[in-house]
Amino acid sequence: MKPSWTYAIRLSTSLYFRLVCIIMIFLTVVMSVRWGVDQTFTFKYQKIVYANPHLKLMSEFEEDAFMEFFSANIGPWSENLTDSERVVLSDILGTLKSITDINDLSEKLLEYLTHEDYFVRAQAAYSLIGLSSQTVVKPLIKALKDDNRDVRAYSAHALADYTYDLALEPLIEALLDEDSIVRLQAIHALVELYDERALDPMFELLKHDVDGKVRCYIAQEISKFPSLDVVTQLIRALKDDDERVRCSAAKSLGDYRFFPAIGTDAYEWAVTHKTGFNLEILEYGATLTEPWIEGLLTLLKDDDESVRYQAAESLGKNKDERIVKELIKLMIKEGEEEVVAACAAQSLGNIGNILAVEPLIMMVTTVEIDIFLEDFLIALGKIGDKRAFHPLLKEMKDEDSEDREHAAVALGYLGDKRAVKSLIEAMRDEWDYELVSSAAYALGQLGDKRAVEPLIESLNHEWDDVRSRAVDALIVLGDERAGKPLIQMLNDNDEYIRGRSAVGLRKLGGNHAIKPLTLLLEDSSNWVRDMAEKAVDEIQDRITKKE
Repeated sequence: MKPSWTYAIRLSTSLYFRLVCIIMIFLTVVMSVRWGVDQTFTFKYQKIVYANPHLKLMSEFEEDAFMEFFSANIGPWSENLTDSERVVLSDILGTLKSITDINDLSEKLLEYLTHEDYFVRAQAAYSLIGLSSQTVVKPLIKALKDDNRDVRAYSAHALADYTYDLALEPLIEALLDEDSIVRLQAIHALVELYDERALDPMFELLKHDVDGKVRCYIAQEISKFPSLDVVTQLIRALKDDDERVRCSAAKSLGDYRFFPAIGTDAYEWAVTHKTGFNLEILEYGATLTEPWIEGLLTLLKDDDESVRYQAAESLGKNKDERIVKELIKLMIKEGEEEVVAACAAQSLGNIGNILAVEPLIMMVTTVEIDIFLEDFLIALGKIGDKRAFHPLLKEMKDEDSEDREHAAVALGYLGDKRAVKSLIEAMRDEWDYELVSSAAYALGQLGDKRAVEPLIESLNHEWDDVRSRAVDALIVLGDERAGKPLIQMLNDNDEYIRGRSAVGLRKLGGNHAIKPLTLLLEDSSNWVRDMAEKAVDEIQDRITKKE
């Protein structure tokens, strides 16, 4: 690859660039401080406005500071507070502060839910979100008919926490609300209720709702239901006029783990779950594979970049050769427009078809790829074809440090043991710690015993990530020479390294490892203590069996 760092150095010498950097750093610090303050206020806001059994914390509430924040952040949909609303809210907060019983709180909020002021009703509905009390269900259902949009929307959102059939039909009716915000919250609640009777009404909304945001949200949410009717509707949504809907449908089709076209959990689900989604329906699912492929392939030519990207990503879940050829075309066509091309490369790597090897090598060696080269290198490694060895080895000697690191990882995926010598050399790099870490990972993947001693040496490296990668690699290699060094790593200052060393000693440790592991049972980390206990038990069992 052509070095890009020399250009960056020249650019950094300009006064203009330095000035921009100073301004950006200043703005970053200011925004970080502001974010931290807002998060503090938000936390207190949630403690007060969201009902919970810890109302005693309200006594610590700084009302003036809260009111200042709350005036600009009343909720997801409301306008900023007026002076009169601030007075009303102050009165509400004063009342709620005095309540310490959750049932009394429910009663008071329900009283507010019928208040003559819409603002009070809206805040009451908002406060009922997350309140585990059956007494609020019917009042919230009634509030779905309120004249005010915010009251209806907050009430629908609150009903998402109650899995009662009583709320199903009212929420389905709310799908036809005149306001899209209410419809969105009704969709959210119905998905949380997880009742397949809500699917057909949502399918109708996916076809006919005038708001693209609503259709987009449905395309996203219905994929949580195990029904092949969902696949049919999502395939139809790939032709929606709104690019957001097409993108959401493409993503859902790629993520839909219940669909045989992408394998994963479909058959296991059919066997273990007591639903109508059974093996007979899976046979019907096979008839949807072709429309699934054709619909997503069509989107590879979409005018919208995000749609092309999502289609390319989803197609990586199926190994059909037509997909491979079309993804190769897309990758080459996009060229230096790296985002979509890199996504196509990722999918080609996931599919693993050797037809993609030469095109990927061409992209790596002849196209100027600045940001997403990692995706192309890793794809070559995952496919595992030996033709990729020399191009990847060349990249590992590139002047760009990130390119070297990604190439090292890719060589690990490739599985070609010719890379062992070069990776061991990379382990001795005194400046590029990321490269050393990547090389350690790759050596673990390759499984060659020549790497054991260099990896043991790197356990003394000053950088935590290098030591942790070395520990992981030694566990994978499973060589007994790593036993004593791993015992020493039980005293490392890094929690992950201590825990993983204990994991390694489960197989590599003998009687001499029990005492150090026992000491680790007093570790400050629950996870480390758990790993140490399991290691001790496994070693003792192994010793007992030998006797």
